[in-house]
Order: sequence, then structure tokens, then C-alpha cells
Amino acid sequence: MEIIVVLNALEKLETELGNFYEWLSEKLADEHDDTSGFFFRMSTQERSHANLVRYGKRLVHQNGHRFQNVDVNLDPLNEFIASIASFREEHSRPRPTEALLFAMKLETDTEVDVHRSAIESTNPEFTNLMKSLADADRKHFETLKEFANRHSQMFSAS
Repeated sequence: MEIIVVLNALEKLETELGNFYEWLSEKLADEHDDTSGFFFRMSTQERSHANLVRYGKRLVHQNGHRFQNVDVNLDPLNEFIASIASFREEHSRPRPTEALLFAMKLETDTEVDVHRSAIESTNPEFTNLMKSLADADRKHFETLKEFANRHSQMFSAS
């Protein structure tokens, strides 16, 4: 599969995550200002991740001959994106606990790492880019855990 197709899927994933976190921010705004603000910050970070992927796409467009094709199955990424849509359909008014637990699940999805590794293998120029995205996901997971610990009373009440 052409590397650009995989990068398009990864960009879509990062964009959908940003949209999802913004949606959570809006849904929680009336009753949970702190949680709403937290998810809004997460949404802006995911949008910056999508911008990193766009940068990678520009590298490929400018130097396509230097990038190999990759052997990956995009179904897991599509399922990941579909799980976000399903959550939104099933939780029209998500509780903070539901939002936080689902976000933690998203940020630890191992299929995303598999695809990043495949992209990284196509050209050394992608190593730092993919590692930055993986580090950001780990940081997001840690940030989610810290937020839950700081607000444990609120989450036990919801």
C-alpha cells in the first residue's frame, strides 16, 4: 500500500480524535467546566498531531521516490474511528467518567502503534515524527490518569 494512503488514514484518526475531544468539551461544558476545559485542551493537541501527519504527507509528496510502500491493514484504524462514532451515538450526554474511561482506551490502542511502526520503517525521516506521535499518546494517557486522580470525587459521583 502506498505510504500516502496510510498517512491519510492516520491524519483522519488524529483529526477525529480532536473532533471527539472537542465534542466532549461541548457536551460537558454546562455541568463540568473543569472537565470541559481539559477535553478542549486535548482537542487542540490532537489537532497539532494531525498537523504533524500533514507535514509527513508533504515530505512524501516532495520526495515520493524515497519512501517505500507499506504492508498494513487499515481495518483496525477504521474500526478505531468507528468506535468514536459509536460512542457519540450511544452517549448523547456522556458522564465525565464515561468520557474519561473511553478517552483512556483510545489513547492506549496498540493498533495505532503498529501502523506508526510500519510508516516509520519506510524512511528514517519518519522515525522522529512517529516517535513524537507515540510519545504524545503516552503523555495523553498519563494526563488523563492524573486528571482522574485529581478529580476522583467528581468521577465517583457521576
